[in-house]
Amino acid sequence: MAQHPRILVRRLLILSVVLVAAEPIAQALNTVAPSTPFAHVGSKEIDEMSGIAKSARFKDTYWVHNDSGDTARIFAIKGNGELISEVQIPNAQNVDWEEISRDRNTLIVSDMGNNKNRRKDLGVYLLPEPDPTKVKSAPAALHIPIAYPDQKEFPPKGAYEWDCEAFFPLNGKLYFISKTRLNSFFPGTIARLYRLDTRDPRQTNMLKLVDQTELGGWVTAASVSPDRKRLAVLTHLPEQAIWLFDTGAKGEHILSGRHPSKISLAGMGQSEAICWDDARTLRVGNEEGDLFRVPVKSARQIR
Repeated sequence: MAQHPRILVRRLLILSVVLVAAEPIAQALNTVAPSTPFAHVGSKEIDEMSGIAKSARFKDTYWVHNDSGDTARIFAIKGNGELISEVQIPNAQNVDWEEISRDRNTLIVSDMGNNKNRRKDLGVYLLPEPDPTKVKSAPAALHIPIAYPDQKEFPPKGAYEWDCEAFFPLNGKLYFISKTRLNSFFPGTIARLYRLDTRDPRQTNMLKLVDQTELGGWVTAASVSPDRKRLAVLTHLPEQAIWLFDTGAKGEHILSGRHPSKISLAGMGQSEAICWDDARTLRVGNEEGDLFRVPVKSARQIR
């Protein structure tokens, strides 16, 4: 039976989107970085690792956490993935934790996951970095409620533009990078950079849109280098890669201000965690608990 012209056109459009999405993946597979993990997180309690941050106070210590569905807890692990301890945050709730970062001696946990764009309870938790060898519980010192200035519908009728799995502290401010979908299925490639100017725990703090660019895939994590000069942004579908940006770009156009460098990745699973081991090496973790080292020298500038 002949297909109705509108149905045929719709199917051709869907097929074209799939083919376009597949092209960057094929390109990434032809390039690079280590697809063999150097370590694995040993604890069965860490079953969907979604963020990682290197400790400032304790040697060979990294903080990680699970994605949504877990209790409000973080884990301290060694560089080889061995569990040090589990620390509960009793006055917090893990609705959809997607990222953890460190600002000096403060840990910041981002509860900004918003897959279906329905949430009105987004926010971050701040707590002094605890000693993982001495405490099993560390209450958050501050919870900051957060909202997007440009989201008016929950959920929106069109594209899903207000999910976030990446944030980073820089120069006393918190910045968030959005993860977009064209619809409930197809990933988008636009990344928007928002800045948080206020930290009032008594009211909803509105983000400010300061920059945007188009990357090769969903943004799943971000981390600023130890010298504060470079920002590493991890992307997944359709293209798995690490993008390196200059944080000294004019104004706050970090994402769009200058040509970034890129490290194409392949075979590293659902990678959603990134941090700097040192100025020359990035550490990437996937939801399955595999840990990878990625040398910065393998980056190629994009023009």
